[in-house]
This record gives sequence, C-alpha cells and structure tokens, in this order.
Amino acid sequence: MSWLRLSLMALVALAGCAPAEGTGTPLPSLDLSHPAAAMDDVVCDRLASEQEVEAIVGRDLTALGRSFSSCYWTGFLKDVQLVFNTGAQVEAWRTSLLETYTDRAEVDGLELWAERGSDSVAAFGPDRGLIVHGLSDHEAAQLLRLALPRL
Repeated sequence: MSWLRLSLMALVALAGCAPAEGTGTPLPSLDLSHPAAAMDDVVCDRLASEQEVEAIVGRDLTALGRSFSSCYWTGFLKDVQLVFNTGAQVEAWRTSLLETYTDRAEVDGLELWAERGSDSVAAFGPDRGLIVHGLSDHEAAQLLRLALPRL
C-alpha cells in the first residue's frame, strides 16, 4: 500500500505541474524563497480560502477559523485541518514528524510525506511546514501545493 500511496501522490503532484487544460501554459512553480510568516501572523483565509478548499474537496464547507497553529473547515461528513509551523522550530518539528510520516514523494521541489494508516499528508519548505488531516492524498496534495507558498 505504501508504494501505491507514493505513486498516487507523485502522479497528483506531477499533474499539478502540467499545463492548465486548454491554455497550454504550465502552472507556476512553487516560490518558497520569501520568508514564511511568523506564527502569530498566519491568516487561514490567505493560506486557502473557503472557496478554494471547497473546490478541492468538491463539496460545501464552512471555514471555522484558526486555533494556535491550525486552520479548520467543516462540512457534511468532512472535517479538514491544516496544521502549520514556521520559523526556526520547523526543522525540529519536521524531524519529529518524519518518524511516523514515512511515505515520501518529491515533485517540483515540494516534499510530500504521508503517515501510514492515516489521512495525514505533510509538506515542508524552507522555514515552513504544513500537515493536512481529513483529505484524500489527491486533495491533500492540491491543498499543500496551494497553501505552502502562501505561508
């Protein structure tokens, strides 16, 4: 199953780099060169709006806002949590998480990590990291690709 999950994640991420249908123009690559926002300055709607998350999951959701380090959306039989971390502590957080997030794919400079037996997928960049809970691999990869550069 882990190879299947990795293959699916890689295909999804590669599809995100393909030209947009009908335009012939590739999607922009991830720009993670700017410093990440400070933890206190993260705005959930800037990471991913309610409409963007709805488009990814294909159903109506309500944005619930944020707690200390998470953004939440909820809908009928669907709860989504986006956990974020920025700054100097990200490397220690990443090291700790990778003890259980062992399925890995890298596309366009974006590492995607999945936790076996769960619905959790993580992505890391310089001085930033995100984990999505509650989505399929395909949906999580889309949300991570959208939100990581905005963090």
